Formats: sequence, structure tokens, C-alpha cells
Amino acid sequence: MLRLFHRPTSSCSFRVRIGLNLKKLSYERIIKTADDPKIAELNPQGKVPFLQAGEVQLSQSLAILEWLEEQYPDRPALLPKELAERARVRSISQFICCDIQPLQNTVLAEYDVNSFNNQDFGIFWVRRALSKLEIMLSAPDSRGFCHGDEPSMADACLVPQVYNCLAPRLGQMEMKGYPKIWRVYTNCLQIPAFQEAQPEAQEGFVS
Repeated sequence: MLRLFHRPTSSCSFRVRIGLNLKKLSYERIIKTADDPKIAELNPQGKVPFLQAGEVQLSQSLAILEWLEEQYPDRPALLPKELAERARVRSISQFICCDIQPLQNTVLAEYDVNSFNNQDFGIFWVRRALSKLEIMLSAPDSRGFCHGDEPSMADACLVPQVYNCLAPRLGQMEMKGYPKIWRVYTNCLQIPAFQEAQPEAQEGFVS
């Protein structure tokens, strides 16, 4: 049995829940916060998500998604078959997770700097990054989803990111300026794997 240590509102946990659901895998969900001593015992990084699969123990959302893809190749794919297409999906995924999401990280919100407004700082840089993502999704290979006509690892990264953008702590950002991103987001939300991974759908969710 797969065991996912997660936090309902964690975007990194959100990604992994989507990936597990897209793969149609059963898993136990265990809510933990970063300051829970149990997490530090399990994961030296002291963070969620954290996945246990027997003796296999994994942290970092992208690494977990890659492992799921390789461990369960007969389940619905998170990556395309062609090498160049796989690289493109990884590129979009990494851009979201490495260049955009950290700008909304709760660590930044907790870092009290009097010289600037944390929310304004986050919105400014996230908007710049979203403009670049919008261009990436304007390519012919991006159709109904980040890549092609089926959801992939990139979509598992995009949906939590847009969810964060709509959250009050980032000023409920207006998304009309990003029609390609919004199209992918709304298409994904029609799929049960994404609906069931939503923070509000998790036991113990607190807004």
C-alpha cells in the first residue's frame, strides 16, 4: 500500500495527489505539517509530500511523480512516449515548480521584511513568470492540456499553481490575461483525478 504524507493546502502535495489519481493508484493519505516531529524522523528535509511504498521512501514532488511513472508503466502515463515530448513536459513542469511556485511559498510569507510588501512582491514576479508560461503554452504542441490532448505531469503542476494564484493570500490574482493557462486549468478541472485531489476534497482541510 502506498502511503502519502501530505498537507491538504500544500501545492507540492496537491501535485502528487493528482499524479496518484491520474495513475489510478490506491493510497493512504496521512496529514502531516512540516513542523510535525514525525516528518523530520521520516524525511531529513522535514517537508511534505513524502511517499512510502514498502521500503521505498521518497520526497520532492517531481521525483515522486517520476518514480510513479517508472514504477507503474502500465498505468495511464504522466509523460508522453516520444523523447522530445517527454523533455517538453519536464521543462514545463520544472518551470512551474522551480521558477514560479517558490515565489508563492509560505516561507516567503513568513519572512518578515519591512522594506517591501510580501504579497505585492509575490504577485509582481509570479505575473512575470506566468506571462512566460503563457507563451510556452501557445506552442502547437499545447492543445487541450499543457502538452497534447491528455493530462500529463505538467498539468499536475499547473493546476496547483493556478489554484494558488486564485487564493486570497496572493490577492486572488486576475487570470484573464492568461487565456492559454486558464484553458488548461479549466479543462483539467473537468477530470475526476483533479477534482478528487483538490485541497477542499481532503479530510482535514482548513482554508
